[in-house]
Amino acid sequence: MKNEIGRKGDSVWISWVMITVFMIGLGAFIYAWSASYARESAQNVEDRAYRQECDSVAINIVDACQRNSSVDITIANTKDTNVDKVIFNLFDIFGGAESREQVLSVPTGGQSAFRVLKQGTISTIKAVPAMNKKGRWIVCSEKEAEYSGVRYC
Repeated sequence: MKNEIGRKGDSVWISWVMITVFMIGLGAFIYAWSASYARESAQNVEDRAYRQECDSVAINIVDACQRNSSVDITIANTKDTNVDKVIFNLFDIFGGAESREQVLSVPTGGQSAFRVLKQGTISTIKAVPAMNKKGRWIVCSEKEAEYSGVRYC
């Protein structure tokens, strides 16, 4: 009888402990979820802002001629943002494609010459500009420049 009387209030304490543990767990879950959501939202805003950087980029392939194992390409930057890298897609006369990246700057309003290694006879060149903003590469694929009828040097 004495044991039954001493255990009467235990269920109240156990329920308080269970509610407290549940609330702490729920709070930790909500905190982790909201922090992740905030990071993703900030990343999306940053991505949209970087995509707008592509509006100030435009390149033009001024000239291109091919040698036995390379293609000499002259690129002009016609807008007001420096281009830090150019991605070249080379298409041969049989429709095969190769992709090459050149990390060379094309200054605003200026021209840069590139020598790109190739295989086969190239018929078409597509150049995609890319910029480095805060250590992150922004590839402006919608600003692609195309040059057809590549001649021999």
